[in-house]
Amino acid sequence: MGKKKPPAAVEAPKKIPAGLLLAVVGLTLVAFLPALTNGFTHWDDDVYVTDNPLVASLTWDHLKAIFTTSHYGVYVPLTMLSYSLEYALFGKNPAAFHATNVVLHVVNAGLVFGLFFWLFGGNGLAAFFAAALFSVHPLRVESVAWIAERKDLLCALFFFLSLLSFRRYGESGNRRFLRRSLVLFLCSLLSKPMALTLPFVLLLMDHLASGRITHKALREKIPFFALSLVFVVIAVLANQPGDTPPAAAPGLLALVFQKTAVALFSLAFYLLKILLPFKLAAVYPYTEKIAGLPPVLLYAAPVVFAVLAAAAVLALKRSKKVFFGLGFFVLTLVPILQLVSLPGNTIVADRYTYIPGLGITFLAGLLLAGDFRAKLRPAKVLLPIALGAVILALSVSTFGRCRVWKDDRSLWTDVLEKYPDVAVAHDKLGLVRAADGDQETAIEEYSRAIALDGSYAGAYNNRAVANGRLKRYDQALADYEKVIDLNPSYADAFYNLGNLYHEIGRDESAVEIYGRALEKTPKSAPIYNNRGLSYVALNELEKARADFSKAVEIDPAFALPRINRGLLLVQLGRFDESFEDLNAAVAMNPRIPNVYLARGLAFAGKGDYDKALSDFDAVLRLKPDDEEALNQRVRLFLMKKDAKAALEEIDRLQARGFRIDPALVQWAEKLKTGR
Repeated sequence: MGKKKPPAAVEAPKKIPAGLLLAVVGLTLVAFLPALTNGFTHWDDDVYVTDNPLVASLTWDHLKAIFTTSHYGVYVPLTMLSYSLEYALFGKNPAAFHATNVVLHVVNAGLVFGLFFWLFGGNGLAAFFAAALFSVHPLRVESVAWIAERKDLLCALFFFLSLLSFRRYGESGNRRFLRRSLVLFLCSLLSKPMALTLPFVLLLMDHLASGRITHKALREKIPFFALSLVFVVIAVLANQPGDTPPAAAPGLLALVFQKTAVALFSLAFYLLKILLPFKLAAVYPYTEKIAGLPPVLLYAAPVVFAVLAAAAVLALKRSKKVFFGLGFFVLTLVPILQLVSLPGNTIVADRYTYIPGLGITFLAGLLLAGDFRAKLRPAKVLLPIALGAVILALSVSTFGRCRVWKDDRSLWTDVLEKYPDVAVAHDKLGLVRAADGDQETAIEEYSRAIALDGSYAGAYNNRAVANGRLKRYDQALADYEKVIDLNPSYADAFYNLGNLYHEIGRDESAVEIYGRALEKTPKSAPIYNNRGLSYVALNELEKARADFSKAVEIDPAFALPRINRGLLLVQLGRFDESFEDLNAAVAMNPRIPNVYLARGLAFAGKGDYDKALSDFDAVLRLKPDDEEALNQRVRLFLMKKDAKAALEEIDRLQARGFRIDPALVQWAEKLKTGR
């Protein structure tokens, strides 16, 4: 007798209709087109991409670090690898990163259509509407239009592929598909730990197939559950403190009550936002108006949960498909219900619905599936029209919401227009004002953030930076002290404080503070670079060179430590060694005058006056009034013993009002008279 196949999850569907699949893909692409013209934001796009040395090159050391370290409290190596590949191909071009996100979401939309087509037993109309509701829903915008949330898209991609592979196993009994499903699950976990609940979803699929879960089905899932357990441990170890101060631990009873209340509220919040996606925002306030909604929702949350639980129990007896949809929604939400604290201080967020939203849109698709549609005979025509109108409205909303993510200004203005009491939005808008050069308005925004949340270390840090730029050093120092008191693990505060000490000439203090910053972030090239500058100021030149070298080792694409090391080597008279750094700096950015100036000095020191003159001329093309380069040109003529050329240059420059070093004038006169 042949090997018995496991039961198929649903009746074998017909061939996937290409027209409907293309319709889902096209609709999704059009809805997210505005995202392609968006830029980077300074809300995690900087720490994941633009200012992240790990993705700046594809060296073996960087690849090793990507797979052996967490990043800002999460372990997402495949996501980081995708950024590295794009960085290598396109540099810091936001259009490339946004295009990748949109393409990933479009592919996910196609996979969801295929999954639904199978789950609905070949009902193309039901699969189309359910997949379209999923893909164009405005709750998807945060995951797609925010470059830093690439992890949602990659996690979902492998999650859906794992489900489809498991479905192939259910149809064929070929264990190769089961092994493939496990590998795809691993890839999903390596993209984002949100995938932890996939083994439970596979059990739901088993239940959908036969109405029961056998011992054999449980044994098959052991490797999946083992993998989940491993990544639970990794997630806990990776969740390190950031710029949010650690909260005081409540008692056990209070903690259980708090976690339960937040979890129930989050469940109700997500269900409400899926059904009524209004007043969406990048951040929701969690104050007296919980997440922008009346506090009554917090009290009603247990009722919502009770209704969902009752519906699930009823569906368990009456409809396997309804039970599957409800179970999928609730189970996949578990990792982000705050039962275990997540990195940062986010309670609810649109992006957390990317995978769970599938459960609700599946339930919507059931309205058009055979057995349900037959019971709704009077609405047989009106229902598709109504769902079509909903999809159109959602698409328009998504199209407009993509534009909100255009840049920091539009993003945080949108939050504050809807929820004026969001501290982080005032803080981030302050950064926008600071980038505009308006430090006073920036300080006002930071102060509003602090007034709303007195424990917000990031706002104190940013206000300190702004006060430092305005030379209000005492106020800046007071704010830095507050930051460190609130959160002794906040590395950026130590780094910025070190910069302030260096600026006011307290370089011994700067070196000490930079050292404390490096204890928190030992792989920070900017900290090593700036500590090197303080060592230069203290005339500890070998220590400076060691720090510049360490910065270059950590981030070879970071030009500043190369420039500083090159300048230092010129100062030390080690001209041959300086050329490697200065040539590399010119290749990285050919528009930095000081690099040409330093290289010109090195050439002069080596006696290659023509190349030195060429570099000084390059300085003057970039900065025509650079008096140092002008003086060095005069010095070159004198070193070549061309007194006439030197004096002509001196006369010309003095006539134009430039300052010429008196020692050079005396040298030229002596050379002319032969004395």
